[in-house]
Amino acid sequence: MAGAPEATAAPAPAWALAFSIGVVVLLVAAAAGWVVAAVRTAPVREPAGAAATPQAATATAAVRTADPGSRPDRRFDPRLDACCHALMSLGMAGMLVAML
Repeated sequence: MAGAPEATAAPAPAWALAFSIGVVVLLVAAAAGWVVAAVRTAPVREPAGAAATPQAATATAAVRTADPGSRPDRRFDPRLDACCHALMSLGMAGMLVAML
């Protein structure tokens, strides 16, 4: 339209800017913590339902292999989990910076 006024964006309030920067700092700090967790050499822990005795382990393995539709038994990898959390934190921080 010829004569229509242009819409101008209002600047963000100072509290919203300060809050966003604070959240970005927290997300980057969380990512740094996850990177430290991924780099350190910690032993792989047994899953929560792991058997305590060899007899129970044999019985559990027999039950797992008896079900053909079950997933293969994979160990929990804390390093991979920490890397995923670090990437997610950095990605969230990047998206929040992009909105500023």
